[in-house]
Amino acid sequence: SVLGTFHSLTTKALLDARAACLAGIFTMVIPMQMPAVSAHFPAPTDGAVKRMKFSIMGCGISMVGRLVCAIAQGFLGQDFFGILNMLLSFTAGVFMFKEDERFASVYKCMASSLCQTCAAQGMGGTQCLMPFLVFSAISFILDLILRMGALAYPPYGIFVLMSWISQAAGAYFAWTAFKIMRDLEPTEGTEMGGGFALQGDQSEAPGGPSQAVQGSSFTPFTGSGTRLGG
Repeated sequence: SVLGTFHSLTTKALLDARAACLAGIFTMVIPMQMPAVSAHFPAPTDGAVKRMKFSIMGCGISMVGRLVCAIAQGFLGQDFFGILNMLLSFTAGVFMFKEDERFASVYKCMASSLCQTCAAQGMGGTQCLMPFLVFSAISFILDLILRMGALAYPPYGIFVLMSWISQAAGAYFAWTAFKIMRDLEPTEGTEMGGGFALQGDQSEAPGGPSQAVQGSSFTPFTGSGTRLGG
């Protein structure tokens, strides 16, 4: 009973730590200015997007290997939430690049099974960038804190190490793409300011309203008119 109580308290503490980390990351992410949602990434992000795709593929491979080894070596009960976090990160990445031929078949499988609701809502593209970043960062941080001892148990530990690298790389390149897209967004008031500048230039340009009145040949009070009673 003592061991059972200790195990329940430890599990509760780990879940509380996971929730606190999740709340902290969302607190940092939510207030940020979000780029416009699009099905495709802009051209300046091509380098980061290419590396992000490789990290997603690495995440999927390491997740499958980690799951198989965890079952075979008896670590599934301890690593269930870690593998679940990886699945969330991988799913967000697949939906983000659902039109890429390398992820199309996986997307179709997910859209017809576990993720029917997300697929029905049309989720994908840059809309999934921030969820992928958050899930990858959370999974990497928690695994680094809670699963450090797994490295001593190969081959399970090898796939855990691969998952750390892929998730850290995915979060980094997602953040890089996010910053580039954010910098490409027009700042608030740019278009309005341009309009005002154009109006000011027109009012000061030669031939404006004031000079047009002065250049007119009309002179008041110079006509002969018609005299009453004449």
